[in-house]
Amino acid sequence: MTKIDIKIDEMLEEARSLINTNYDAGYKILEEALALSKENDYKRGLAWSTLRKGSYILRKDQKSSALAYYFDALKQMEAIEDYRGICRCHYSLATTYGLINQYDYALNHFLKALEFVEDHDPSYYSKVLNNLSSVYLALKQYDEAILACEKSIKLMSDLGDIRYYMPYTSLGEVYLAKSDYDQALKCADIALKYLQEKDESNYRAFANIIIAGAYKGLKYYDEALIVYNRALTIINKQADLHRLSSIHREIADLYLIKKEYNYAFRHCQISLTEAIKNQSSDEEALTLLLYAKLYEGLENYKKAYESYKRGNSILEKNRMEGLEERYQALLINQGPILEIKENALEKPSRSDGLIHTLNEIKRSYESIHKKEQAALTNAFVEAVVDTIDIRDTTTVGHSKRMAKYATEIMRVMNDDMIDYPEVYFSEDDIKTMYYAALLHDIGKLSVPENILLKDQRLSDDTLEAIHCRCKSIKYALGYKKKFMPLSSDEEEMFNKIEDHYDFIKRLSGAYHMNPGDQARIDKIYNFTLELETGEAIGVLRPNDYDALIIDRGNLTKDEWDLMRKHAHFTTVFLKKIPWSDNLESVPLLAGSHHEKIDGSGYPLGLNGGDVSLEMRILGVVDIFEALTAKDRLYKPVYSIEQALNILRAEADSGKIDGQVIDFFEKHKICYLCVDEIEFKQTQRKERP
Repeated sequence: MTKIDIKIDEMLEEARSLINTNYDAGYKILEEALALSKENDYKRGLAWSTLRKGSYILRKDQKSSALAYYFDALKQMEAIEDYRGICRCHYSLATTYGLINQYDYALNHFLKALEFVEDHDPSYYSKVLNNLSSVYLALKQYDEAILACEKSIKLMSDLGDIRYYMPYTSLGEVYLAKSDYDQALKCADIALKYLQEKDESNYRAFANIIIAGAYKGLKYYDEALIVYNRALTIINKQADLHRLSSIHREIADLYLIKKEYNYAFRHCQISLTEAIKNQSSDEEALTLLLYAKLYEGLENYKKAYESYKRGNSILEKNRMEGLEERYQALLINQGPILEIKENALEKPSRSDGLIHTLNEIKRSYESIHKKEQAALTNAFVEAVVDTIDIRDTTTVGHSKRMAKYATEIMRVMNDDMIDYPEVYFSEDDIKTMYYAALLHDIGKLSVPENILLKDQRLSDDTLEAIHCRCKSIKYALGYKKKFMPLSSDEEEMFNKIEDHYDFIKRLSGAYHMNPGDQARIDKIYNFTLELETGEAIGVLRPNDYDALIIDRGNLTKDEWDLMRKHAHFTTVFLKKIPWSDNLESVPLLAGSHHEKIDGSGYPLGLNGGDVSLEMRILGVVDIFEALTAKDRLYKPVYSIEQALNILRAEADSGKIDGQVIDFFEKHKICYLCVDEIEFKQTQRKERP
């Protein structure tokens, strides 16, 4: 290393140490280190400068920008084979994804960090395991979280590292989430024992919070109050003001349970003040909701309603901002638009061209008078829906029927005082749903037509090639049979090869594999015949085999991955349109039609409360319409009753909202398009 390289490394270390104590000075040093690295072509300096810059950006709460820097740093670290740097990049990516609730991505990067940490960055081993347990906890994978904590404890024991308070506090948090309060208390007590001689007030406060939470769960309310107040004392001493709001809120809740309203109000006020002071809008919202419970207990329903309304308004705003941030993160993680692994199925210029067109529309839209914009929006939406229908002839009318179902559900819910008494959708909400339903498949404009319109597993050209190989094998076996006996496998192939081809052709057009299909296709695939030239010939090639063994549908994994991206691109495309303020939620709602309540959906993997009622409605009608549609040649057609049964099975597995399905059937909304559906069925039967 040169002297200048050593100087750059020293500057980077100094910048790292200043990030929490003197941000501006540290950032200035970091910029100087980056400039010197570029000037001297010091690649290690460039990579670590980029990584550190991501951390500085993250301190400003710019999570999407931080992710971009971390991914850039990762590429540079991989290029120079700096494995310690690779580990730190994955750790930083995982941490940032955790902050925006993208726990699947966080888990992926923590596991990648573990691949390098033992050999190249052992000082980070326990840290990675501890954070890994937090991600498992967020995903409610409690057994995996416990294993990660236990592995961390064993590792510390092997290394002689006595900082056991780290994994034991994490373990206590897991048991608290599992409502195993005795184990949570035990783990927190162990953590406090190891903290006796340590200046680690943050962990000491954390352990006390776990103990207090466990006491609250066990209904030892007085003991919980004592320990929460002990945690408050620790936090006040270390000036960790960000936790003050949540602890005061917990104390207020305990006093509410005890019906000591004066104390509850006092701590609510402190909680709200601290939340506003620290710009913690989530805490502000949760405290307002607790205020509502207090007022409700005092039968002051006017103030209770006002507090509920304010709190829910803040939570909804935060949720939308969170979704926006997660979409931006997904954009960064996905990389270039339509980056296709194999075969260059179609040039990526399709998406780029559409985005360019939408940008032009945006500029035109912004140049006209506001009174004319609504009419232009309607015209644009209708033109796009017609374009989608023209391009994808297998789903003509799908979006328009979805819009009918979804908006009718919302209107009927407005009048319903039994199942949804507290739900009311404004005209703007209904219009947002109307446009979102019509445009939910605009992302399919980015999907190549040979995938979008694929109606069988193997193309006609591939089937023709297989037919030719079958003829060649039959001829070769017949020739061989003249001079020597065939093996049993060869004899069977000689006698059944035409039947095998017919079977392959049938399976290519099937929606499901039947029992026994897998075994037969395996036997055909594993047969090879060695020719006199030394070459081996088989009926099926690996790509043919992969396509034929798809359990359901006709898309291979790579094709399906590309098809799934349409939901993501729906949001990307629609965000290019300058929606008026009352319609600004259209892009996010339209792109959410494949999200599931249990988190198994895409593109974001939202779950639980993140999946709004509007998203749930859109998801239900999308599945229902697809099941009952008569135009989709690649799948079976289901009656309305059969489709409802399939929807209920999905609801029973926790994927979609059963209450919405029941409402959909109860009010006969599922029959809204029955005339159009039956007409199309008649049309299909009449086709030659």
